[in-house]
This record gives sequence, C-alpha cells and structure tokens, in this order.
Amino acid sequence: MSATADHAEERTNPAARLGFEPGQVVQEIGYDEDVELELREGIEATTGQELVDEEYDDVADVVLLWFRDEDGDLTDALVDAIGLIEDGGMVWLMTPKTGRDGYVEPSDINEAAQTAGLAQTKTISAGKDWTGSRLATPRGPRPSAEPLFAPPQGPRGRAHRARGGLRTPAGPSGVRRPPAGREAPRDRRPDRSRSGGGPCVGWGHPDGPAGDAEKRRRDACSMTIEVGSQAPDFELKDNHGRTVRLSEFRGEKNVVLVFYPFAFTGVCTGELCALRDELPRFENEGTQLLAVSNDSIHTLRVFAEQEGLEYPLLSDFWPHGETSRAYGVFDEDKGCAVRGTFVIDKEGVVRWSVVNGLPDARDLNDYVKALEAL
Repeated sequence: MSATADHAEERTNPAARLGFEPGQVVQEIGYDEDVELELREGIEATTGQELVDEEYDDVADVVLLWFRDEDGDLTDALVDAIGLIEDGGMVWLMTPKTGRDGYVEPSDINEAAQTAGLAQTKTISAGKDWTGSRLATPRGPRPSAEPLFAPPQGPRGRAHRARGGLRTPAGPSGVRRPPAGREAPRDRRPDRSRSGGGPCVGWGHPDGPAGDAEKRRRDACSMTIEVGSQAPDFELKDNHGRTVRLSEFRGEKNVVLVFYPFAFTGVCTGELCALRDELPRFENEGTQLLAVSNDSIHTLRVFAEQEGLEYPLLSDFWPHGETSRAYGVFDEDKGCAVRGTFVIDKEGVVRWSVVNGLPDARDLNDYVKALEAL
C-alpha cells in the first residue's frame, strides 16, 4: 500500500493509528453504550477477529480499556489490565474528551500509569468523544495478575455497570464507596486559577496542609506576571519557521498562551493533544491559541506532525527561555518552562492565568470559562 493510501486509511479509520496487527487478540474492558462503535469495528476489521470480553480466560495481545472518571480507581484498573496481556504487551486506555461526561485529567492518567508500571507512549483522538492513550508494559516479570479490586459479577461474568462506570459496593444513599481496606479517593483538583492580582490562591485541602503538587504550584507561580498586567510582547519562530508576534493579535483576537516543558513527554503530549481535540474552542475568529516550549524548531516540527497538532508551536529555544522568563514561568534548575497558561484579551492585558508545577496537568475547562468571561 502506498504512503498516500496509508494516510487516507488513518483519516477514515481511527483504528489504523492504534498500531493493531492482523491476528491479534484484543480484550475489551469497560464496554458500555457510550463507547466509540466505529473504533471497535475498525479494530475488528484490522485484526480480523472480534474483540473478546471479560470472560476471555487466555492471555490477550492488547487490552482496550474504556475508563471514565466515575469508574473507580484508574491505577487498579491498569494493574488488572496488565495481568491480562503478554509481557511487553500494550494497553489502549480510552477516556472521554474534555467537556464530556467522565473526563479524566491527563495528570491523573500519567500518575496512574506510572504507579502501575506503565509508560505512556502516545495520545491520539480516538473518535468524536474519546481520547486514546497508548500505555506500554515493561518486559520481564509482571505484576501479580490478582486484581486489587474485583467488581461484582453479573450474568455471563460481566461486571455490573452504573452509567459509565464499574460499581463498587454502594452505601445507604446509593453512593459508590471503595472496597474494604481502601481509602476513599480525595478530590485532587483544587481551584488553581488566578482571576485577579495578588497571590496564587485555592491550593491545598481545607482539612490539612497542602500536598506536594500544591507546593509545586505555589513555587512555580511565585514570580509570574499578575492578572491585570500588560502581557510582555515577544517574537518567536513557530514549528514551520514563521515569525509570530503577540502584538500582531492586538485589537483582533484574544490569545490563549500555553507554556509547557518539553515535546514528546507524557503529560505535555496529553495536554497538547487535548487542545488539538477541542481546537475550535481555542482557535477561531475571536481567539488564537499559541503553545510555547524551549524545544528547537526542528523538534517541534516533528512533534506537530506526529501528533497532528495544527496550531502554532512556538520555540523559545534561543535566547533560551527568554519569553518564559518574561512571563515568570521558567524553571532555572530544569532549564524549561513550567505549565503556565495566560488568557490575554484583545488589548494585550492578562485577564486570567494558571501555573502548575512540571508534573501537574491543567484543566481545559478552566480555559473555556476564562474565555467566556471576557
């Protein structure tokens, strides 16, 4: 098949981008009425056989895991998935896109994958409502196949499901609770935005001290420019070598300016692919999206091509970190930008910002709310 034909197939068949091969056994976990049927059909067409479900009692080549925020503990689900596949096998984790019910933050995916011993190697748009994350298993000894949490079984051995989720035992009010011996998950999504001048606020749990992530956010934003300040102008090359100036959007468009550490890294790829999947929200007649890292133009060009990123990726490579420093988001020890986002209005004034530490992904819903407030 020609390269042109290969690209055409990838556009019409999402399964072609997932790397499935003829003859592979793909075990599907978490099926419900909200899954992407076209993707399932494409996988079956590529492998030449039907997906197997939870009843399958042999080892699979790939696990296709549909997971929503309310489905319980993601780390447990990934550990269970590892026990179903061959050494060096692959898990395709499917999670709802930003703004859909059951959305899972990229930072939660990255944290769960690392805890389970998986490496996140790719993120793609897997259809209208789902994002796919390819998680590779290590070669060598595997974790125990005994699940940390075995959901109650229904007819034909399939797990009972609430809307979009595996049911854990319910309490008196019907609210799901974790299995015995497991601590209930805490809300790890504090309000991290800055809607006005003054210090960064909203970190930490009200009943205890701020955690490591909250401390990283405080440290990262201690020197950022204040909301209400004029945004520093800059002139940077994009991934195509074109010069982009912030001032060229003055009087024409609001700007969403997104700083991130490095191309090709797990959390960064997840964040930028989430922006790609929701691009009409952030790049339209009244808004321009600009993403900035300290990578070279050549690195950004390859990154954009690989991940299908069609918005400008700006290189703050040389003088190294000059623009990142101007916005107060450059980590001098690491030599890269932290995760800072600035919503700048048509007059060039910063109207909203959020700054996270290196490991902590941002929530795109916050960007949407900030733009709507302009």
